[in-house]
Order: sequence, then C-alpha cells, then structure tokens
Amino acid sequence: MELVRDILTEINNQRAVIEALTKEVSALKTQVNNPKPINLDSEKLANLLTPHMDTTLKGVQNKAEELNRAVSKIPKEINNREEWGVSTSTKVWFLVVILSLLVGFWVAPRAIQEAEHKATKFQLDRREQQIQDFKNKNPKLGDKYFAF
Repeated sequence: MELVRDILTEINNQRAVIEALTKEVSALKTQVNNPKPINLDSEKLANLLTPHMDTTLKGVQNKAEELNRAVSKIPKEINNREEWGVSTSTKVWFLVVILSLLVGFWVAPRAIQEAEHKATKFQLDRREQQIQDFKNKNPKLGDKYFAF
C-alpha cells in the first residue's frame, strides 16, 4: 500500500511540474507572438562604433558590403505558428500501406486455400498409405473392409 501511495505522490508531483512547464511555454509563446519593439539610441551607437571604424573610403565601402551581406541573411519574417497538415512523404507512405493491404487481402485467400489444399492432399495420401499398409499386413481383413 505504501508503494502505491509513493507512486501516486510521484505522479501528482509530475503533474505539477508539467502544469508549470505548460504555463511557462504559453508565456514564451505570447512573448514570441508579441515581440517588444527595439529602440536604438543611434547617437550613442555611433559614438561607440566610431573609434573602431576605418574612416577611409575603401574601408567604409568594405564595411558597407559586409553590412549588406549580413542584412541579406536576416529573414524578413519569422513564422512561429504551428502548421498542421499532411506532407508529401506521409501521403506516399499512406498509399503504400493501403496498396499493400489491398494486395494482401487479394493474395491471402489464395494462399490460405492453397495451404489448405496441400494439407488435405497430404492427409489423403497418408490415409491411403495407412490403408495400403493395413492391406499388406492383413490381406483378408483389408479386402473385407477396403474393397473398392
């Protein structure tokens, strides 16, 4: 009984943890769906970056090209919504399973009938062999009981 109580206590503890995690995940989803706007102080940023920048024309052009390459890699929109649906590979696997079931239902009865036929033929051959053995051991009784 004590073991059952311990298990129930552990289950209740796990439920509490799952509920807390669910709340945290929903809070994170709302934060992701409603991002806070970013405010940059451009003057402060310029003052911090100026000592580290190359002020020659060639250096500015190189940095501008690097900046353009980096900006082009940033996605324009982030889709964080869950999408449900059936992919092409899932459709293909579903069709393969359905077709294999159909082929199985078409082939299985024939295979079962063939197996039953072979088993019956084996039993018949065995019985005929037993009758022949009986006739060989007891010719008078064999003629009496098994006259065809």
